[in-house]
Amino acid sequence: DVELNKFQVINVDYDDVDDFEDSTATRLSCFAHSLQLCVRDGLKNASYTSRVLGKCQSLAKSSHKSSKIADLLEEIDKHINKMNITRWNSEYLLIKSILSIEKDDLESIAKLMENPVKFSTNDLIILQEIVDI
Repeated sequence: DVELNKFQVINVDYDDVDDFEDSTATRLSCFAHSLQLCVRDGLKNASYTSRVLGKCQSLAKSSHKSSKIADLLEEIDKHINKMNITRWNSEYLLIKSILSIEKDDLESIAKLMENPVKFSTNDLIILQEIVDI
């Protein structure tokens, strides 16, 4: 078992571990990033989530390349986050940004794509479950 009271936040701009009175405390380097890697591995192993996340990535890529899609997103006052492998929560933000768009609007966006993706009701449920976890 891990004792949570042994963890302390450390400023990563400089090593300030010596500033703490209890030097036996365990330091968790880039804990958020490690957690994201675990989550990403788990999602990758579930075939249905990989398929839905692929749709999200395709939609995001198209939305940042197409001026027509950008105009439509501006019209409905929405945006689609980019996924960035180095930013630990970018996948989460991407999913949340897609879930914030009405299904009818997602279908309108898909029609403007070179290779349209269609989000089924089940896909949207899966995305919501990922966010809830």
